[in-house]
Amino acid sequence: FCACGEDRIRTDDLLTARQFLYQILKKNKAKFQYMLDELSPRDFVNTFLKLIPYIITMRHLQQFDVSELSRDEVKEVIKDLIDAE
Repeated sequence: FCACGEDRIRTDDLLTARQFLYQILKKNKAKFQYMLDELSPRDFVNTFLKLIPYIITMRHLQQFDVSELSRDEVKEVIKDLIDAE
């Protein structure tokens, strides 16, 4: 953790990159599917693994709005998060 806000910049950059890639893939879904189909199994797996951080939100970047949940519901969410590890 850096007090200069460096970690915040990385998080914002990752979220911006995810949104950018999502928009590109949404517009070019058929072309992207065709390109994936043309890859060898090994290249497909390598490509997929490289895209995972942009497809799935990392746990430390997830935010939950619990303002409308009851205290018991919040406790349940926290318990589920702790038990999942």
